[in-house]
Amino acid sequence: MTPCTIKFSGGCNVVLLTGGTGIAERDVTPEAIRAISTKELPGFGEVMRAKSFERFPNGILSRSMAAVIGQSLVICLPGSPKGAVECLEFVADAIPRAVELLAGHTNHG
Repeated sequence: MTPCTIKFSGGCNVVLLTGGTGIAERDVTPEAIRAISTKELPGFGEVMRAKSFERFPNGILSRSMAAVIGQSLVICLPGSPKGAVECLEFVADAIPRAVELLAGHTNHG
C-alpha cells in the first residue's frame, strides 16, 4: 500500500466521494481512484447507471464507480445531492458484505 493510499482511506471501511463522475473535462474522479486502487468493482457502477437511466435518461452519462483501496470500499457518486443519495440507495445492500470481505471475513455461512 502506498503512502497516498493510506492517507486517502485513513482506515475507514467505506469512503464516499461525490462529484467528478460526469464527462466534462474537469470530471476526473474515476481516473484518480483507479490510479490508487487495487481492484475496481464494476457491478456498483453498472447498477447505479442502469437504475439512474430508468429514472433519468442522462444517467447513462454517469461514470459512477466503486473500487478497493487498502481495506476500504470507495464509492464514487454523482455530484448532485439527489443523484448521490439515489445512487447510494441503489447499492446500499451490497456495502455490508463488501466491508466484511475486505476485513477478511470470507465465510460463506
